[in-house]
Amino acid sequence: MIEEQEHLPCDGYIVDGAVVANESMLTGEPLPVPKVAVEKYDGAKFTAKNMVYAGTLCMQSTGSHLGHAVMVVTATGGLTTKGQLVRMVMFPQSVRFKYDDQLPIVYGIMFAYAILLSVLYFVLTDMGDWIVTVMQVLVSVLQSLNPMLPVAMVMGQTVAAKRLRNHHKIFCLQPERIPVAGKISVMVFDKTGTITKDGMELSGAVPVEDGTFSTRIDLSRTPEGDKLCGSMSVSDKVAKSPLLLQYGLAACHTVTSMRSGRLVGNQVEVAMVEASGWALPEVGSAEMVLTSPDGSSQLRVVRQLEFEHTRMTSGCVVRDEEGRLIVIIKGSYERVQAGCKASAVPRDYVEVCEGLSSGNFYVLGMGYKLLDSGLDDGAVLKMARDELERGLSLVGLLLFKNEVKPDSALAINMLREG
Repeated sequence: MIEEQEHLPCDGYIVDGAVVANESMLTGEPLPVPKVAVEKYDGAKFTAKNMVYAGTLCMQSTGSHLGHAVMVVTATGGLTTKGQLVRMVMFPQSVRFKYDDQLPIVYGIMFAYAILLSVLYFVLTDMGDWIVTVMQVLVSVLQSLNPMLPVAMVMGQTVAAKRLRNHHKIFCLQPERIPVAGKISVMVFDKTGTITKDGMELSGAVPVEDGTFSTRIDLSRTPEGDKLCGSMSVSDKVAKSPLLLQYGLAACHTVTSMRSGRLVGNQVEVAMVEASGWALPEVGSAEMVLTSPDGSSQLRVVRQLEFEHTRMTSGCVVRDEEGRLIVIIKGSYERVQAGCKASAVPRDYVEVCEGLSSGNFYVLGMGYKLLDSGLDDGAVLKMARDELERGLSLVGLLLFKNEVKPDSALAINMLREG
């Protein structure tokens, strides 16, 4: 059982309930990460969405077992992800430099040079005594093949590491990396959110009706002053958009709500949920039921399709109040186009998508298809994902932007001026 506000002592997979974890200790990302239980059907596979890691903080735990999530332990101690990370830091992999690989070649050339000198001394010189000649040859060999060269290099690196520790409080586990650092002239550091805002913002949507693009819907945030003057809010604009687009914004995500009301998940999906205005279920609810802003409509999420890098898509299967069973898929516009029926894709689809991308928009495609409403939840869970993502009709395009912070231009100019 996973307790809230405690650091997990081991790695494991969630088998019941859901968890919101702070994984900044492992990843450096400050945003909480939602974790869910593995789907309950034959052949279900564990994924990263089901795994929690040792050392991470459980911020929220919900489930049927005394109100908490339950996990099965897969690794403890040094076998955990945290333990492997510590071992990697304490005992980093050795680095083979080009110099080390070429050192035998250098010694081979010097050895040939020493042999040539020896032959020349014995054949072309006369020092009066053979002992003197032998001594001269040995001196030449020692000068050509200095056995102290590797020792001298190691000593130099060790002394450099000691100076770094004593004078600059910098500890180096592998002194042989120091010469490489000496060749660096410029070092650039970057951090997500330094120049741009922390997350994506939903700027608009382009619906598709009867195989052609409709008028673009502006979903950028309305300033408070404009709201007072009667301008529509983002959720009001979404409410006037096509119904399937509303369903996609409201349900096609894996966002979790915390008890404080904070939304946790992928920033693109958080922007979608906030724009839709639909309400997520209460924390600890057994079913995923979404409610429209005016409370007149509900959607029940039957199955969530998590994002997969190989597919470049994510999605869900929902059942509306009319009993329709709807598959909604979103992802890169190329992959969504590949999953749609040819007749459902506008002829200028690629041109429009590329034009929006060149306008600094992050473009996602969205498609849907209807399943037999007589299917029960178990049958939907067992359906292959390839089958769900095939034969779609295009809903439209979602346009996101990561806006630059207001003070970024000033900061960049100051850096340029030194």
